[in-house]
Amino acid sequence: MTAPPAEDRRAVARRLHTVPAALAGYRAPLHPGARTGLPAAPRHVAGTAAQIATAAVAELPD
Repeated sequence: MTAPPAEDRRAVARRLHTVPAALAGYRAPLHPGARTGLPAAPRHVAGTAAQIATAAVAELPD
């Protein structure tokens, strides 16, 4: 298996670099609910996870 071109690796690295901020933005509004015993709805969590998985797969190089 050959390594992807450097340009592709840089593109992936740029996208991965934004993941921590995106997750922090997702978690921020959930913390108050969790502290008060009102966690996110399972359906919402499952939907978000599915969106993330779809986006991640769409970004994989051919």
